[in-house]
Amino acid sequence: MNFQSRIKKELSEGIVRAILDDAGYRVIDSGIENLVRELACLTALEYAGLDYPKAMRALPDLVVMNREQTTKYLVEIKYRSGWSSALFDDIREQVEIYKELVLIYLNSSPVVATGQATGPSTYLRCCKLRINAETQAYEIEVRHYDEWLWVPVANLDTRAGQWWGLSTLQRVFPQIGDRREEGTLMTAIQALQGILNTPEPEEVAAQAI
Repeated sequence: MNFQSRIKKELSEGIVRAILDDAGYRVIDSGIENLVRELACLTALEYAGLDYPKAMRALPDLVVMNREQTTKYLVEIKYRSGWSSALFDDIREQVEIYKELVLIYLNSSPVVATGQATGPSTYLRCCKLRINAETQAYEIEVRHYDEWLWVPVANLDTRAGQWWGLSTLQRVFPQIGDRREEGTLMTAIQALQGILNTPEPEEVAAQAI
């Protein structure tokens, strides 16, 4: 992972962690990079050569619980300069191992219609993903009009408008809604936008061709 990508990853995770902490959730760093800090200095090739179990490599970034510890979420955080449902294929192995997780997606360049109001949920959304216990299908919970339905990820297309079918953070983590009046989410987004809008080195190279 190049340095700029590492910075974006750590800032993204830190902001999401701060939002959840601020809302009163118990947040535990659970990714393998947090459990084995020595991995940070390794190249991708060196990391690939380590003999860690698959379940350990696939650990989600966070474990999030309510204060009473009666509700638990496994959370994976991703940032991208746009929306693509191809990301669901990238994390499928994690979902297969842990059966259900929440993906929090930071989108620095969402497609916004002319005149459309923007707010924190324009840039920061999430979704639940699971392996259906009966059919073993890889499924996502998406909005269909006024309903939330579980549908196979394989049935999704790649249209940009699909972004708006994902959930707001407040729906999945309802305690966040209690802080809305203080502008917590918007403050977090403003803190992130500068670095998230900086193109990756490979994107700059592609534009130069």
